[in-house]
Amino acid sequence: MAKKSDEPQLDLGDGRDELNLAEFPLSLISKKASEDTKVLVFEDTVWDSESRKLVPRKVTISGSADCGLPSSADEEVLLALIQITKMQGFRSKKVHFSRYQLLQILGWEDTGYYYNRIVSALNTWLGVNVKWQNAWRDYTKGTSWGSKGIVLIQAFELKRKDQRDSSSYITWADQLFDSFQAGNLKGLDFGLYRTLRDSIAKRMFRFLDKRFYNRDLLTFDLSTFAYEKIGMKRSYMLANVKQKFKAAIAELEAVGFLKVLPDEQRYKKRRAGEWDIIFVRGMDDNVQRPLAMEVDTLPGIENDLVKRGVSRARAKSLAARFPEEHIRSKLEEFDFRMSREDGDPLKPKNPGGYLAQAIEEDYASPKGFKSKSDLERERLEKEALTAQRKAAREAKSRHEAEKRTAAEQNYQRKAQRVQDYLATLTEVERQKLEDDALTGSLFGASPSEMIRQSLIHNHVLSLLKDEPEK
Repeated sequence: MAKKSDEPQLDLGDGRDELNLAEFPLSLISKKASEDTKVLVFEDTVWDSESRKLVPRKVTISGSADCGLPSSADEEVLLALIQITKMQGFRSKKVHFSRYQLLQILGWEDTGYYYNRIVSALNTWLGVNVKWQNAWRDYTKGTSWGSKGIVLIQAFELKRKDQRDSSSYITWADQLFDSFQAGNLKGLDFGLYRTLRDSIAKRMFRFLDKRFYNRDLLTFDLSTFAYEKIGMKRSYMLANVKQKFKAAIAELEAVGFLKVLPDEQRYKKRRAGEWDIIFVRGMDDNVQRPLAMEVDTLPGIENDLVKRGVSRARAKSLAARFPEEHIRSKLEEFDFRMSREDGDPLKPKNPGGYLAQAIEEDYASPKGFKSKSDLERERLEKEALTAQRKAAREAKSRHEAEKRTAAEQNYQRKAQRVQDYLATLTEVERQKLEDDALTGSLFGASPSEMIRQSLIHNHVLSLLKDEPEK
């Protein structure tokens, strides 16, 4: 059944996620909430750079008496509604849509079962209260953590199946919608997200995708990651957690989001009962992802911008307005700045927005930055200097070798002259020559044989100095 042509279209690869909602789970990891569980609590400790101390964070999710706590499927509906809000430019907290449109974005079939599933999800969210204790941040204003207690959805109306226009709506809670408009958002490949089958993989993807924003390697305490970030039952032993994680991690590796690591590299034991879990961002762009998540392929320069947090629309605009050489130079400067330590006060709070503005306003290069062309030139100059010094050393070595060879040849020539001369003498003449050579020698009447031969050699040469060599 085809979509109505007047319905706005969504690029699934250019989705959005609210940064605070991605930090902690908002639902049970299971697809169906347990009747015994009335409240969810997630906690961790984080360094607050403004107060310069460790801050304990806590998120408490309470459900209504009739609908209970949200499940993983309910959280998918919430995330899909954020995509529709993004598609409409985050202009109004009252977001209109059709039932068909929401089902299409979720990738669910247009059947009564899934329609009722959406109704159930919206009823659940209508009764959910969330309290963030030292766990809510306005990322556009600073790095400190605050407290906030809100509902997420204030109202909704879902029309019948046969009403396909945008007559259904939800109304976001004021505080959450204010966060949308303030820009507390991150890019999210919703096309990839919705193709993941494992609910643990989906939760991992949202959280890790946020944390991978400017780094390629992440390490977490396994128990904190499992229980407080993914929402695993605390009754699970860590050995069971690892087993539960196998399928989810394998799925994220298969789509290229995570680098494949063997267990001995994925998990590191610190001490008895304490483990770290390690993730490396997938680097292989050639990994074949499922056909269901295929989206338009971006040109290279736009893709490089989007990877660094620039929205697709702005990346396309920048690529159209500025020479590629200029954008490439700013990408190099951006990567250099982002590679600095986290304590660097010059590191931008909103990387994608900073990069776009740096391109548009031609920001000055950061201190200490050297472009690839500068580094290449320095490399070539260094190689040339090294080659020059090596050539000079080799030339000096050859010259010294030639001098030694010439000296040796000269000595051999002179030694031959001495031998030829001595061969012409009688025994009496030779004895007299040797006596004359040793007379006045500082080495006495009986020098060593080597010194004796040297004295005779030099005496003969002195006799022959006026004779031309043959």
